[in-house]
Amino acid sequence: MEERKVVYDDEIDLYELFIKLWKHKIFILMFTLLCTVASIVAVNIMPPKYKVTAKVVPNNIEFIKIFYKDLGSYGNIDMVLSNIYIGVYTEIIFPLFKSRDLAIKAVGQALGGNSDPEYCASIIDEEELSIDVKKNREVASVIEIEVVHRDSALAYNFANNLLLQVDNELKRIYNIKDSKTRLLNVTESPVMPKKPYSPKKSLVVAVAFVSSLFLALFLVLIIDWIGAVRKQYSPDRM
Repeated sequence: MEERKVVYDDEIDLYELFIKLWKHKIFILMFTLLCTVASIVAVNIMPPKYKVTAKVVPNNIEFIKIFYKDLGSYGNIDMVLSNIYIGVYTEIIFPLFKSRDLAIKAVGQALGGNSDPEYCASIIDEEELSIDVKKNREVASVIEIEVVHRDSALAYNFANNLLLQVDNELKRIYNIKDSKTRLLNVTESPVMPKKPYSPKKSLVVAVAFVSSLFLALFLVLIIDWIGAVRKQYSPDRM
């Protein structure tokens, strides 16, 4: 009995593939163009958002004064000195920037100082005023603040007022009456943004163009494969 040898051709015929794609060039062009135009329209409809950043560190001079003042309330100073370090004040400052109450006050000040607290809260919730607070990876004492909103002026004024509200809250906590004293050192002040943070129009359109092109090529190959299968199993060939 003769053995039948089945040979599988795993090589891709690039010329044949090109011919298949070229036959559907109009579809590929129109599909890619339509998706790209749709992305341009969509990205221009989307409301722009602006980002304002700031960096702060504890005012070590003032906190050292507070540190030694706190030592007076302890009996065993040696034990306190061995367990408390000045960096603990960064841990106290950090959550204040996430305080909803202080954020609402900062919004009110950014709007002129006479706004209703409920309306200020609605700006944070409904208008998606985003506040991101994190510690610097390299220097733990540095606190980074990012504010994102569709109104550049509001984002800028809010960031400045949030710094002020946190500083005032710290003075209230430590019972400091001097209005000139600052417990926060601003190492990077907020700057009025000139360009939107998002959407990144050129990037969105470029991604849409490339994605739609590859999708069009994929669809063409699938359609061509389905056509070949139907032709192979059509009743005329049986």
